[in-house]
Amino acid sequence: MKFSKLSFYSNPVQEVITKISLNFRKILFKNYLQNLGPGYYQYNLQRYSGPHRKICYAAEKSMYFNINGNLTACCRNRSYILGKYPENTVREFWESEKRKELRRTLKANDFSKGCFQCKNSVENGNFDSVQALVYDNIPTDKKHPTMLEFALSSKCNLNCIMCSDECSTSFLSEQGSSLEKGVYEDSFVNQLEEFIPHLDQVRFFGGEPFLIPIYYKIWERIVAINPDCKINVQTNATILNDRIKELLKKGNFIIGVSIDSFNKNTYETIRRNANFEKVMHNVEYFAEYAKLKNIHLGVAVCPMKQNWEELPEIVLKCDKLDANVYFNPVWHPTKCSLFFLSSSELQQIYKKLYEIKLPDMLDIEKKNKYHFDCFLFQLTKWQQEKLEEETIWKQLKIDKNEWPNIVLQDIQIVLIHKIKMYLTEKKNANEHEISIQINKIISVLKRFNDGPLLRETLLRLIEIPPEAFSYDILNDRDPDSP
Repeated sequence: MKFSKLSFYSNPVQEVITKISLNFRKILFKNYLQNLGPGYYQYNLQRYSGPHRKICYAAEKSMYFNINGNLTACCRNRSYILGKYPENTVREFWESEKRKELRRTLKANDFSKGCFQCKNSVENGNFDSVQALVYDNIPTDKKHPTMLEFALSSKCNLNCIMCSDECSTSFLSEQGSSLEKGVYEDSFVNQLEEFIPHLDQVRFFGGEPFLIPIYYKIWERIVAINPDCKINVQTNATILNDRIKELLKKGNFIIGVSIDSFNKNTYETIRRNANFEKVMHNVEYFAEYAKLKNIHLGVAVCPMKQNWEELPEIVLKCDKLDANVYFNPVWHPTKCSLFFLSSSELQQIYKKLYEIKLPDMLDIEKKNKYHFDCFLFQLTKWQQEKLEEETIWKQLKIDKNEWPNIVLQDIQIVLIHKIKMYLTEKKNANEHEISIQINKIISVLKRFNDGPLLRETLLRLIEIPPEAFSYDILNDRDPDSP
């Protein structure tokens, strides 16, 4: 492999300025967010650039475009929709009242408008998976976004076991379904031109980004107009050709690869349709590219029932690759998600992983061990939640595994109790506010007739974090409406 050496953040003066800024922030903002609870206070102290006065800056700096044309402030918030393309222009998105409202909400350190994933990660101590961290170091421009995120197509060549037809066209092909035409065309790329000069970085998701034609058009515009803009691409590492290599040479690319095992058997079981040997060869290429640019390759891992025992091995491999490893919680499907295990099963997994001692001498080893420890802390929080849930079932003398025979009223009691606990402990709601919200939930439940499907749906609802659905249900809104 031949790359030209590129200077990338190798300025000693800049390093000194960064350290001074970090120390200044620690003094000035270290006591911010204390009123939100100990989890938020600890999160604020460990942010990469030091403490900040706000919990998240996404609404001030970023826009995220998804496959359906919906625009949100970031890739994790899918429910608070700012507008829809092509009904709205990119400029209209940026100037929308809904974006301004979300900005005001986040300025008040309020996660209620669709930000449950970050809220859950902060409160569970899994700070490493808090998406809000991404926006801390992005510069601000009041007239333009300085970061754009794209998930414009689900075109993909893999059929991963934790994925779905929403994120991969391989599922549609397998089912014999026709592929829907995307809403983004050349006119969309043209609209981006006024924003490209002001961008600090962009992020591309799939599907598989290197299979999506419109991404190449956007990359070429960025390289031509703003070559210093950082271009983050999250790839499954199955695609690497001369066109991609040429783009990597011309653009300021930062590559992240999605890999859930470095064991051929496990990898090909999870990432169906992938060739392990080819992927490993491509990963080595991307790792070398990152080293020559003086940056780190990123490795995104989905910890699941199928691969949790291999997580320490993955960390060690990433250490050798000089790659940062990140653990992304998997919520669906239940056959993959660790979250849906019992409290005793989660405790056993935690104990086994905790006993493994990872190296922490080198900088990359320290970072990756920290990422691993954050994931372990997440496991302990899930285990506590499951224990509380199992206690409720036990008190009601109900075996949830016998759900077809459970009386609907008992399921509703458990669901309402869980939401009531959430409103009391996490939202600090008073009795009157709780009463209003519970009545809303009861009103929604009355719309449906009893039956096996309703009971199974409610049981699934009980198992997921209340903040994952509370905004849509308690505000009685259609999640697909702008």
